[in-house]
Formats: sequence, C-alpha cells, structure tokens
Amino acid sequence: MAKTKRNNNGLVSGVTVWLEGALALSQAFERLLVDVVAAFVPWLAPVIPAYLAFHSLYYVLIKDVLWVSIVGAAVVEFLGLATVTTVVQFNDFNETRKEEDPNAPLWPAALTAGFYLIVVLTVNVLLDTAEPIQKFAKLLLSSLSVAGAITISLRGQHRRRVEAKAARDMKLDAERKIKEKEETAYKHQVAEERRNNKQELKRLELQAKVSEKKNDDLKVSAQVTESISDSPATFGKWKRWPAVPDEYKRHIALEIAKNKEVNAANYKKLSAGYLVREFGLDERGAYNWIGYAERDFGWLVEVNHDAVVVTDEFQPLKTEA
Repeated sequence: MAKTKRNNNGLVSGVTVWLEGALALSQAFERLLVDVVAAFVPWLAPVIPAYLAFHSLYYVLIKDVLWVSIVGAAVVEFLGLATVTTVVQFNDFNETRKEEDPNAPLWPAALTAGFYLIVVLTVNVLLDTAEPIQKFAKLLLSSLSVAGAITISLRGQHRRRVEAKAARDMKLDAERKIKEKEETAYKHQVAEERRNNKQELKRLELQAKVSEKKNDDLKVSAQVTESISDSPATFGKWKRWPAVPDEYKRHIALEIAKNKEVNAANYKKLSAGYLVREFGLDERGAYNWIGYAERDFGWLVEVNHDAVVVTDEFQPLKTEA
C-alpha cells in the first residue's frame, strides 16, 4: 500500500512538472513567437511579386535573358520595400517634427510608390494571358509587397517609439531619483537646523538661567555686604568666649541681667537674639555664651527685686566706617 501511494505521488509530481513546463513554453511562444514571425514574414512577402515579375520578364518581355530577369525581380522586391517604407517614414516625420523643422517631401515619395505599384501591376498582371480571375489573383499577390513594406515600416516606427519611451522613462526615473534625493537632503537639512535651533535655544535658556543666577547671587552678595556694613563692629569679631575682652563679657552679662529683669521666663531667648545680632553667633553659640556669662559674672546676672545691679559703665566698640 505504501509503495502504491509513493508511485501515485511520483506520477502526480511528474505530470505537474510537465504541465508547468508546457505552460511556460506556451507563455514563451505567446511572448516571443508573434514578434519573431511579425519581424521576419513581411520580408518574405515581396518574394511572390518578384517571382511573378521574373516570370513575366523571362517568358514574355526579355525572352530567355536570365540575369536581366533576375535583376528585374530583385528591383521589384527591394524597390517596392524602399518606396513604401520611405512614404511611411516621411509621414511619421511630418507628424512629429517641430515647427522650425522643414517638411519631408511626402508627396514625391508617395507618387514614386504609386508609380512602382503601376509598373508591378502592369508587368505581373496586364502582360499575363491567363483568365481574368487568375489575373485578379496575381494582382492581389503583387500587392503583398506593399503590405509587407508597410508592416516593416510600421514596426520600425513602433520600435523607435518604444525606444523613445524607454529613454523618456529612464530620464524621468533619473529625475525622480534626483528629486527624491534632493528632498531627502532637504528634510535632513531642515531636521538638522531644527536640532541646532533647539540646542541653541537650550543654550540661550541655560545662559539666561546662569545670568539670572549670577544676578541673584550679586543681589544676595550686595544684600549680605550691605547687611554686614550695617552690622555693629562686634559682629563676627570673636568666635570663642575666651577671646572676648572682659569689658564685653561684662556688657553681655549686664544685657542678660536686663532681659532677665524684663522677662525672667524668656530672658535666654531674648539674650540669644541679642548675641546673634550683635556678635554674629549662631543660636547654639549664643546659648553657650549665655551660660558662660552666668558662670563668670553671676554677681552681675543676679537681679534684685527692684533693679539690676550695675557696677560700671560699658563702652561698646565704635562702628567702622
């Protein structure tokens, strides 16, 4: 059973391949054979009128002069092709020419082709002694050279049109690619300019912020300088309690005693504010100095019920100009 199934599959595959090959061959014939036949057969059409002209020349007009009859038959074949092709080409040129281009001599070429046709019909038909129906058949056969020449000329024109169209399409394609390339380059340039503008804007904003910060720093510095210039001479002069002169220690102790007399519950807070303003201490250092003052000058800090005991007069430092 398995062997039979494999044989059937092989047969189906073989038939499928054969049919695909036949289809490809048919498409190739359809695409190529018609063009090949159309290209070569019109060149064979003048053979029949040439043979009829050879027969009339050899047996009726020239009488057994072979080479003249052969030359006459060749003239009939090629002259007909040349005259009819010339007419078609001249007509095509006149239809497609520019205004500044001169006209092609179409009418002389057409008269020449007509004269050729009269000669061929006279030699091939009127000199024949056959029945009228045979003469009419020879007349039709003699006109095959005209049909062949027209077909060759028309195909030549079409080939030139196809080549011109291909050249135009190639040119348009090249122009389109150049245009796309230019548009792409322009888009890249615009994008690059936008990026540069954004970067420049960010840079300017950063500069503006830096300038604003500098201005603020200058203002703060000016304010600090102004505040320092307005501060008393003792502001920040001493950082440690042992470095403070004794007279200023006594002054601090007296200030603490006065604050204690005014508000015994919050005298340390009031005294700390005073030390911060006058001596530039932080809050912790101010409280430390209060403790040192109470330790060293307790006899001044102790307050009577009626008044603070002041033993001497305090002279503060003069404010520097």
